[in-house]
Amino acid sequence: MSHVALLTAYGAGAVCPYLAFETLAAMARDGRLSGGVDEAKARASYVKAIGKGLLKVLSKMGISTLQSYSGAQTCEAVGLDAALVARHFTGTSSRIGGIGLEVLAEETLRRHAAAFASADEGIEPGSDYHFRIEGEHHNWNPRTIATLQHATRSGSATTYREFSRLADAETARFTLRGMLDLVEREPVPLDEVEPASAIVKRFRHRRDVIWLDQQGSARDTCRGDEPSRRPEQHRRRGVRIERGSGPSVRARSSRSRRRDLASPPNTWSTPRRSRSRSRRAPSLEKAASCPGTRWTT
Repeated sequence: MSHVALLTAYGAGAVCPYLAFETLAAMARDGRLSGGVDEAKARASYVKAIGKGLLKVLSKMGISTLQSYSGAQTCEAVGLDAALVARHFTGTSSRIGGIGLEVLAEETLRRHAAAFASADEGIEPGSDYHFRIEGEHHNWNPRTIATLQHATRSGSATTYREFSRLADAETARFTLRGMLDLVEREPVPLDEVEPASAIVKRFRHRRDVIWLDQQGSARDTCRGDEPSRRPEQHRRRGVRIERGSGPSVRARSSRSRRRDLASPPNTWSTPRRSRSRSRRAPSLEKAASCPGTRWTT
């Protein structure tokens, strides 16, 4: 699935997974598919699964259509040399560097040789997903998992501290986050720090909606979850919002101008429908990742 998503993000208009199709055909001929599934049905199920997986990738990025995703390069290269990225993935962000074409070629030839080796030798099953003693290292390995299970079942604080030590050691050795160090600096005096009670006031739903309404934009809510008395309360109080360094402007409305009809229409009361200036059916990303919000102009 990730391979198809990556190819599409870099402009592929179509992907033909011929090796996967040939594998399904061979499994169908040998009767290794459960339920006696034939080749045609296996192919259709595979294509359907790829399509659903691709839609899920798009929805997680807040993208509604394949047209917007295709060629958008919504990726970051991790572990690739800067010269390789500049030549073959122009414009892609790559912050840490890594291997170049020589290493990639060597790994490809090694896999090819293993695939066409003598049948007596067999093919190494790999260890990307399943832990193997002589395979790829896994941060979640038998030692860390067993320690965690023992700590949760026994309620032992000592065992949990041992698990924490093992998990921290794995993170420090094998993750990018573990390779970062904190930069020493002078601490900020507490009297210069804005209290949390003052910060959260700037991120309240109503204040965001008022500001967007002043700009002529619209806020799109999920499932129409907005208090019914908000518009009336706001008009009575006459809230003012500062816009930049200019004079304060009287806000027109604190209601969301666009709503997604995530629930059946018959569950919407007449006043609830009238409070929004426009309504529409749920978009792809809302159906897949609700709750959420989107700003539209």
